[in-house]
Amino acid sequence: MEYLDSKHHVIDNTDKIKEEKPKEEAKKETKEKPKEEIKKGVGIKPAKEKVIKERSKKAKVTLVSLMNRISLTDKMLFVDNLSTMLRAGLALAPALKTLHKETKNRYMKAILLDLEDSVENGQLLSSGMKLYPKVFSEMIIATIEVGESTGMLADTLGNLADRLKSQKELRSKVFSALMYPIIVLIALIAVSLLLAFFVFPQMVSIFEDAEVDLPFTLVAVQFITKYSTLYYPYIIGGLVLLIFLLKV
Repeated sequence: MEYLDSKHHVIDNTDKIKEEKPKEEAKKETKEKPKEEIKKGVGIKPAKEKVIKERSKKAKVTLVSLMNRISLTDKMLFVDNLSTMLRAGLALAPALKTLHKETKNRYMKAILLDLEDSVENGQLLSSGMKLYPKVFSEMIIATIEVGESTGMLADTLGNLADRLKSQKELRSKVFSALMYPIIVLIALIAVSLLLAFFVFPQMVSIFEDAEVDLPFTLVAVQFITKYSTLYYPYIIGGLVLLIFLLKV
């Protein structure tokens, strides 16, 4: 764009306009950058919470599988060791980190990692445990909530560990008491199968050769053995599916 000055000389200001435009754009960028940085800074905590939720979902999915399980012994050791570390003066987050490194159960490792992240983000231990209701029962969560509210979390965890120990001892006594009946039942089933598939068919052939009517017991056994030999893959598959559904 050209114009005349006071002495009627031609002046071109297009170069100045071109120079001013980048300056204005640079100013706009400097004004917009802090806003973008603020937005990014605000999104840090939600991003961590999103990662924690995704990890907890993955852990819940693996709980359904039969390979990834947390036994009562693992829970007892977790509570007992955490109580010992807190009584020794160690903070909660470092104690969870130490337990995460020492445990061998992969599913328990994932849970301890999530609990560590939630505690570092300012949440309570009980709130992180509530994401895993199939692992930590309502009794465990309620006991820990009482310890957090009273400020005696270490002592509460120690009492909880003693309770879990007594529960484990009771289970072992019940299991040892049921071992003998279970062994007898398995032996009876094995003998019954042996009779049904090897002994009774020979008796049926003897009765048929003598042209004598079969007793009701032999007829029932013959019917069961006949159809079980024909459809045994479906029977085994149905039993496996039923046991899997009961486990889940």
